[in-house]
Amino acid sequence: MKKVNVKKLSFILIPVVSLCLIPSILIYKSVSSSRIILKDQAKSERILLHNAKGGHACHCFPPMIANNPGFQILNITATSADFRWVCDVAASYQVNYGTSSSKGTLFPAQKPSATYKDYTITVTGLKPNTTYHAGPYSQASGRRDFKKWLMSNTSQSDWTFKTLAEVVTLSIKGSIADNTGKGISGVTVKLTGDTTITVTTTATGAYEFTGLKAGKNYTITPTKTDYQFTPESYPYSSLSVDKTDQKFVGDEVVSIKVVRSGVSDQSLVISEVTAKLGTATDASITWKTNIPSTSQVEYGTTNSYGLKSGENPEMVTDHYIQLFNLKLGATYHFKVISKTSTGKAPAYSSDFTVTTPAFEKKIANKEDYFIDPNPCAGRVEFNYYLYQPVNNMTIDLLTLSGKKVAVMESPSSALSTGWNRLSWDVKDRAGAPLPNGLYVYKMKFKMGNRVEMLKGQMMVRR
Repeated sequence: MKKVNVKKLSFILIPVVSLCLIPSILIYKSVSSSRIILKDQAKSERILLHNAKGGHACHCFPPMIANNPGFQILNITATSADFRWVCDVAASYQVNYGTSSSKGTLFPAQKPSATYKDYTITVTGLKPNTTYHAGPYSQASGRRDFKKWLMSNTSQSDWTFKTLAEVVTLSIKGSIADNTGKGISGVTVKLTGDTTITVTTTATGAYEFTGLKAGKNYTITPTKTDYQFTPESYPYSSLSVDKTDQKFVGDEVVSIKVVRSGVSDQSLVISEVTAKLGTATDASITWKTNIPSTSQVEYGTTNSYGLKSGENPEMVTDHYIQLFNLKLGATYHFKVISKTSTGKAPAYSSDFTVTTPAFEKKIANKEDYFIDPNPCAGRVEFNYYLYQPVNNMTIDLLTLSGKKVAVMESPSSALSTGWNRLSWDVKDRAGAPLPNGLYVYKMKFKMGNRVEMLKGQMMVRR
């Protein structure tokens, strides 16, 4: 019998027996004679590369993605999302995403040269309220790229997520000024409601709130020491559009201690001082006090004043003084004066200013207006000519003793430049026919802060 060389036999049998003992491994011959592809039952592909002598050159696996934490989609907004995963080796990181399961968009578009084991990619420019598919794509140096996405113990490569609906944001902005129109700086403006924000007015009195959610409720309120504001606040219910030019008027509150013979009496507080032009040469000054007191205004073209109005001795808390015959194109300084009773020291406000226009532009023709018919019975027409459009026109009808018996307001169609006409049924405010007699009518035209008046007489004869 011929002796068998045991060493040679073992060289042949051992590899064959080993393969027979691993039924979970399937062997495929590749097209190239230099490699064999093995697939285990977990379907993770492995490549055994052979050198020219038939030895194993390397085992090249695709980068494996850890189950924990797995492929994560984080921080989803209306237009962006973060993607994070962890590989078993340092690898490049790209996200494949799209609006269908086939995806089709790689980000970044080119394979990065930097490699990481743990990395997060932020993708922007997504569409709001849209469902996306995404998957990780990593390549490692020296490892085969199958252009598929592998996780240990799974072949899943498609994750879906939905971007948030687009959030519409709005703004509220405006300004705060004193009664002369000068901006008040340093005012604290607080927004409350769906969110709370506090800002301070600029040197010009401007303020602004941005990034506010549509459909929410908000309120803005200004505050500053020694100031009162009109209105006190602006409320907004279900904000749906940007709010611009939201204006507040701030009045400085002046608190003065009235002292007589060294004895302190109740504090007299002057507040809400305002000045409004009537015509180009007259102005109405108003203010409030916390206790009844008299009314007077000191004024002039410098802060030394030099002129005084007459004093109204009536004890009131709402004060009114009218200044007449002011110069055109001049700035007048004024301060208001109140006192609680005769013999007591007066209280003064701080200095305020009001400026008259450079020239007086007439509103209505003061020479050419008439009513027809006059005398009248069941109907009369007021005819008047306007040099420029007005905001409002009213007609007060009074008895000769000054008692007001009727008020008419012109419709918007009778406020234009040129001839206008207003008809009246000659009835009083209660709807009763006006008794026969002679009456006075006053036509008041308002344009901004200016008021112009025409007046005449009419006869009712039925």
